[in-house]
Amino acid sequence: ALEVLRATGPLAVTSANRSGSPPATTVGEARTALGKGVGVFVDGGRCAGAPSTVLSLVGPPLVLRRGAVTEEDLGVG
Repeated sequence: ALEVLRATGPLAVTSANRSGSPPATTVGEARTALGKGVGVFVDGGRCAGAPSTVLSLVGPPLVLRRGAVTEEDLGVG
C-alpha cells in the first residue's frame, strides 16, 4: 500500500462500493462489488470503521450519504 502511495501521491477515497450499495469491509467484498474495474486490491484486513458521511456543499449543505457523523452532529437537515 505504501508503494502505491509513493507512486501516486495522496489518495482521498470514501469507500469501496458502487453508489447506493453498502461499503465493502473486506477485500473479498470489494472484489465482488468492483470486480475487473479495479486493477489492484490491497488487503489490510477487515475494515472496522463506520462509513463516512458525504455532503454536497453546492448550495445549502445536503447529506448525500449518511455515515458515522449524523445530520444532527453537522447541524444540517
